[in-house]
Amino acid sequence: MKRHFTLLLGLFAFVSVQAQITINASDIAALGVTAIQTVDTLPDASITEGGPGMQSWDYTALKDQQESDFKFVIPDETPFYDEFPNANLAAQSDTLGYIYFILNDQAFSIIGTRAHFEIDSVTSVDVSVRINPGQSLLRFPATFGDSYNETTFQTISLDGATIGFPFDSVRLETTTKRSVSIDAYGNMTTPAGSYEVIRSTEMNQSWDSTYILFAGVWQLVDGSAEPDTSYDYNFWANTNGLGFPVVQVEYEPEFDAYSVTWLKSLVTSDEEVFQGPAMELYPNPAVDYLNIRFEEAQTGTLEIFDMNGKPVASQTLDSSEAQIPVSGLASGTHLLVLRDQKGKMLSFRLFQKS
Repeated sequence: MKRHFTLLLGLFAFVSVQAQITINASDIAALGVTAIQTVDTLPDASITEGGPGMQSWDYTALKDQQESDFKFVIPDETPFYDEFPNANLAAQSDTLGYIYFILNDQAFSIIGTRAHFEIDSVTSVDVSVRINPGQSLLRFPATFGDSYNETTFQTISLDGATIGFPFDSVRLETTTKRSVSIDAYGNMTTPAGSYEVIRSTEMNQSWDSTYILFAGVWQLVDGSAEPDTSYDYNFWANTNGLGFPVVQVEYEPEFDAYSVTWLKSLVTSDEEVFQGPAMELYPNPAVDYLNIRFEEAQTGTLEIFDMNGKPVASQTLDSSEAQIPVSGLASGTHLLVLRDQKGKMLSFRLFQKS
């Protein structure tokens, strides 16, 4: 059973337009954004990943064949948060359900999803997929030339009766060995625009196993003798203060097949390009006080969340400047959110507490 599910693109991270790029946890700000993506299942022959180092990619021939969107939200605002209590960021997808992440000073990782899962051509169920340890989207600090290896375990458990099996339960497990390197940078042009990007290249080897629970005993009934191998080429950009993957090229050597998922736009829930009022934070990292400055006066509430999604401070705002005491906060990365008087999110930034 090849690749039980495909989990997003790697989602949101900030990068610089310089050749030597460093990405830290404090550079990521996905909360409140909706990413609209589309897939080209039979890309033009001109769409190739290219070599390592400085490159230029012309992907203007990409086609818009299958659109989807992901809205990023606070995890405890989702209906399945209890299944993923360690998540501090989540996304609601119109095709995958809910996806859950952990963002900390070491990495930005996917830990699971509540997904619509197709067993075969006629049978499908809604199930939770757990990934342990989480699959890294980026490890911090991330710089051109970095590389790492990791092994993840993806698990799906199903009640046998739900899918018409004469067993108590069925468990599907996928072991994936990943080799990741940030190996190229340069300019990319897609139908949506032109971007400065860096490329994260991944080689994935996956082994699938199927277990059944019968008479109180788990039994292996099917397993991969050889791994399925695939390659992902993820192109990350930073435009208008929002980091995102512009393109993911997926190549499956077994079928000599390419598919490309590419970003059409980033919007708010109001279908407007998300910019929000510019928010300047200083000092960052902060020790005793965090100062906030806007170009124009703002009316609303400033809220601080820790990286477990827990609110740890709040202060009303009715000017262009504010100062929040942070000496009582734990060290590490925190999220500062500006909301208007109706509770709508207007802007957000991550900052460090020393």
